[in-house]
Amino acid sequence: MRFQVQDDALEYRTLFGRGVLRWNDVTRISWSQAAKWLVIAGAGRRVRVSVMLRNLPVLAHAIRERVPGDRIDADARALLDGIAAGRLPQIWG
Repeated sequence: MRFQVQDDALEYRTLFGRGVLRWNDVTRISWSQAAKWLVIAGAGRRVRVSVMLRNLPVLAHAIRERVPGDRIDADARALLDGIAAGRLPQIWG
């Protein structure tokens, strides 16, 4: 999966196609500890973003600026705050 942050949306590309999820349409952001990905839900879809992807700080800042806090689960918020501060999550262990 690849993503590009736009002012009004998250553009993404997977093996199965491309999509756009507008920030205003995001209903929930959660963190899957087992799978090591952020799940961004809204507009009838779920976008899974692996923490192994590049540009995570860009995504973290965009989410924190554009998505209301009540739509971000506590674990996801802690992860995003850490990434925005330059602390990338550990993948193994």
